[in-house]
Amino acid sequence: KAHVLIGYDETNNRSFLEIDANVEILKDQETIDWIWNKQDKSFFDSKDDSNLCVIKVIPKSIKIMNDKKLDTPQTITFD
Repeated sequence: KAHVLIGYDETNNRSFLEIDANVEILKDQETIDWIWNKQDKSFFDSKDDSNLCVIKVIPKSIKIMNDKKLDTPQTITFD
């Protein structure tokens, strides 16, 4: 289980997402090949690096927090 906070830069609004999720750590080469991007070389020598893995986040709920356009936080729940 994971609790993920994602902020984003918006000048007039300091909103962020709060995500309650289950996670899976994936190390299979097929998934790594599918998701690998040339920019990843900034962090890893190659997609064969033994430290490389994919973190799959499966949301249970997402809450929009601190958004000035909303009176109260809004929650989206997934089954």
